[in-house]
Amino acid sequence: MRRSSYSQSTFVSSLTPTAARTASSNGSSVDRMQGLQAYRSAMLVVHAGAITDGTHTFKIQVSDDGTTWADAPTTDLQGPAISVAAVTGNTAYTQGYNGPARYLRAVATVTGSPATGGLYSAGFVLSGPRRSPRA
Repeated sequence: MRRSSYSQSTFVSSLTPTAARTASSNGSSVDRMQGLQAYRSAMLVVHAGAITDGTHTFKIQVSDDGTTWADAPTTDLQGPAISVAAVTGNTAYTQGYNGPARYLRAVATVTGSPATGGLYSAGFVLSGPRRSPRA
């Protein structure tokens, strides 16, 4: 099989799109061992829809056991931090992660006491599987 983005990567959701968010939230855990592939790198993808008020910032948290979480070290991140407000909505944003942690999650922090908030989802593109092609 020829190597391609399809055979070398997968997408796993962390923050699912729900009603407009007005409060901070932690995404679900993403295991980089998806299908025993042991993906070497990850990219957080935030797809922001309509943001009516408040500022919504996103970060990657990491864990070795899927239970104890910490912010990803800046030395393991690629690209700028993601912050979305009303004037920057309806856009996709990305930030890379190349650290060793097995588990990842997206965290959204909402500031500004929004009344109606914003619609968005976030997940990870996992790439560089140790076993290729992916299952």
